[in-house]
Amino acid sequence: MKKSVVAAAAGVLVLTGCGGPETGEVVDKDYSPAFTTTTSICSPVGNVTVCTPQTHYYPESWDLRLKNGDDEGWVGVSEETYNRCEIGFDYPEDC
Repeated sequence: MKKSVVAAAAGVLVLTGCGGPETGEVVDKDYSPAFTTTTSICSPVGNVTVCTPQTHYYPESWDLRLKNGDDEGWVGVSEETYNRCEIGFDYPEDC
C-alpha cells in the first residue's frame, strides 16, 4: 500500500508538471495496481457525531523514471510503453 501511495503522489507530480524531464534515459520503472482508500469525515449534528465514509479510487499506473543530464523525475506512460521500455533505454526513442 505504501508503494501505491508513493506512486500516486509521483503521478500527481507528473500531472502538475513537476515530475522532471519529458525525455531521457530510463533509470527505474514502477507499476502500481489500482487501489481505493476510505476515510471518514465526522461532523457534529445536534447531540451526536455523524461520520460519512469517503472513498477514493486510484487507477493502476505505469511510470518510468527518466534522467536527462541533471534533471530526473517520473513520467506516466501507457501499459504498452511500460512493457516495451527497459532500464537503460532512451525514452521515447527506444520505447
